[in-house]
Amino acid sequence: MEIILFILQFSLITFCIFKWKNYLPAGISAIVCIMYLVLKCICGYGYYLLCVHYYSGSADLFQCMHEVAVINKTIRMQPELIPDLFNRFVPIVGLEQWNNSSYNIFYNDNRTLIFLNSLIMFISGGFISIHVLWMNVISIAGFLFIYDALNLNKQKSVIRFLPFLFPTVLIFGSSVMKEPLLLFAIGFMLKSLKLLLININGRSLTMLVISILLFLLIKIYFLIFMIPGIIAIFILNKKKWNISKVFFTVYILFFILILITGEINSSFNLPEKLCGQQLNNIRNAVFSGAQTYISPVLFAPTISSFMKRIPEAFAFGFLRPFPWELKEWWMIPVSLEPIVVLLIFIRQLIKNKPSTIKKSPVQLLCMITSVLLITLLGFITPVAGNLVRLRMPAMLLIAISLIRFDSSEKT
Repeated sequence: MEIILFILQFSLITFCIFKWKNYLPAGISAIVCIMYLVLKCICGYGYYLLCVHYYSGSADLFQCMHEVAVINKTIRMQPELIPDLFNRFVPIVGLEQWNNSSYNIFYNDNRTLIFLNSLIMFISGGFISIHVLWMNVISIAGFLFIYDALNLNKQKSVIRFLPFLFPTVLIFGSSVMKEPLLLFAIGFMLKSLKLLLININGRSLTMLVISILLFLLIKIYFLIFMIPGIIAIFILNKKKWNISKVFFTVYILFFILILITGEINSSFNLPEKLCGQQLNNIRNAVFSGAQTYISPVLFAPTISSFMKRIPEAFAFGFLRPFPWELKEWWMIPVSLEPIVVLLIFIRQLIKNKPSTIKKSPVQLLCMITSVLLITLLGFITPVAGNLVRLRMPAMLLIAISLIRFDSSEKT
């Protein structure tokens, strides 16, 4: 039954791709789209099998799917309880990830993932392969937005497809996890910002609002990293100033404002918050017996200590884990991604003079946001598996932005 359902729904998706192939970005054919969907489905289901083998049902994926079944059953049997799903706490047995969150209802990404897959379960029959299929449809839609927003069709070399084949993208961006949703939100945001640079109108503003709502439901910290860049893009839409100067000025001013606010109100003290989160993550890693524990960059909850460790945190978040720090063989290719990104960077420096590298606003936003995310992870993430998974979108965007260096002056 699972195979029949998968073939029927995959055929429907294939039909839709060919029917609307004219809406695909330049340089992307329907065949390429379908082949990539097949590859991602294989990787997504393969990750599920690896979780079955290595984690014996204890992985987050299994807890997620258990709660998906609980929510789906609740919706089917007691539809009058649907409004209760939007409460802070839902008194239904078995909803551990749904209810246990440090965020409020609008920012609980566990709820977003579980609720979405509980809807998919109406057509999946509970088969994991169908969930993998539709999560990959969502992530590929995000990739198409990213491809179009960064004008990757201007880059004629096949290297433009390399970041989409990164191991972390194929593993974590293809399964029933939050990453496919995050990739869609990133792509939708970048597409809306590209339209804003062309013209601020109802369509571009509506897309921007929708993308902001998506981030609120998925990963709010990614949105926080992007807000100064969004403001910079609004400024650049009105003033033809130097792109780099506008971006760095806005980001530096925001950073200073955050530090000053933290000194006035301890509830917003960034070094203290990060230090507390770091200690909590270390305790959780030790308590759960994480096999790939690597101590993050330690620092005191003061501005001076925090500032001194920023370069070290970025290096940690970007370079770690090393291959010998991983326990599972299938994770080793993941540790090689930083080397690939560095090789792309060296290639672009050789191919282009550094002084002639002109970044588009959307490119620059991707680079800065990615650097901030990697630095944050270097401070607070003590488990190698979590580190490579959470930095996946950052590595993807950095690689794409580097590839776009040689053609960015044309955009």
